[in-house]
Amino acid sequence: MDKKKKFHTISGKCLAIVAVMCILSAVFVSRESFQIAFLESKLFVGTSQVRLAPIHVAFGLSGNNPGFLSEFEVALKSVLLNAPLERDLFVHILADRDAFAALEDIYNKTELATWVTRNQVEIHSYNVTPYLHEMESIIMETWKPSFPEVEAMWQVSAHTVGAYFRLFLHRFLPAAVDHVLYIDTDVTILTNLEALWRIVEARPEALLHWGRGTCSCFVVMKLSRIEEIWSIARKAPLSDIRSAFKDHSLDDQLILISVNVTHPSLVNVLPGGFDMTLTNRWQGEHFPYHKVYPNTFMLHHNGNPDNNAYWNSSEWIPAHRDSWGLMEYYIHLPWSWARFFADSELRTGSSGYLISFVVDPYPEWRTNQTNAGLYI
Repeated sequence: MDKKKKFHTISGKCLAIVAVMCILSAVFVSRESFQIAFLESKLFVGTSQVRLAPIHVAFGLSGNNPGFLSEFEVALKSVLLNAPLERDLFVHILADRDAFAALEDIYNKTELATWVTRNQVEIHSYNVTPYLHEMESIIMETWKPSFPEVEAMWQVSAHTVGAYFRLFLHRFLPAAVDHVLYIDTDVTILTNLEALWRIVEARPEALLHWGRGTCSCFVVMKLSRIEEIWSIARKAPLSDIRSAFKDHSLDDQLILISVNVTHPSLVNVLPGGFDMTLTNRWQGEHFPYHKVYPNTFMLHHNGNPDNNAYWNSSEWIPAHRDSWGLMEYYIHLPWSWARFFADSELRTGSSGYLISFVVDPYPEWRTNQTNAGLYI
């Protein structure tokens, strides 16, 4: 073989080796790039999440009775400690003059302004006193068609007008709010609010979500449609409904019941664990609670007629330590410990959020009800 031919052969082999090396290099680079891209995609999926809609919880406060306000503190504590892990939380408090004035002392005593939370938490308070007369007029107009003999508020309810605040949430809360959970002060939340919102968002068009026991202590309403509740009640045979429900008091609960009776398709009935109201769950057929209702979300003690906090004269709590007795956890948990529990839920590396407060002594009475009557 001459030198020229040998040179070409060697050159060809070299080129082939170089080509193979380039191909292998390209494969390795491509594989490495794929691994990096895959890891980046996993990192992106793990850290970047869709912004979920916030959860809104509301209270209605009337008067400054110490027992009543103590119940509110416990209920608020249970809400804050069960705030959603991946959503912001907004608490709305509709209060008359006396209750509104008492809120500052409650905020100071509980040191809520020092709390650091996993997600944004805002507490909004509204002094609704300027609109009490307007509320009473709407209430009376609702009862009059069925009960023409009624002349004054004291005739239609054993409660104050504050019991109706839940049905006026749409007059004060921002229009952008979708759903709002209203709870009475004698309700304790036992687990994360997210469990409830999964149910609500599965039936987003429902006018209201509440338990089979039809207790207004715990009800989720679609804010833009609350005015429909009033419209339905005015057209409903309230006298017959009242009789069917064993001469029920003329109150906010009967207004909500009228929706159940006349438009059941607009109501989403929550599972039993979201309807743990003492008056409906005291019978022996519901024992033992942890087996009959393994997924219990809340407990409602039904208040105390002597204006003391319900736990001061409760025979039910000490008699049922493994169920209703769990309310004592929130009753006795110091606010300083509760603050630490909230702080312990911060994401790794996150500085969290300070609770913020929006105090509105002169809120606007919203009259633009674009969806009122749309579905009835």
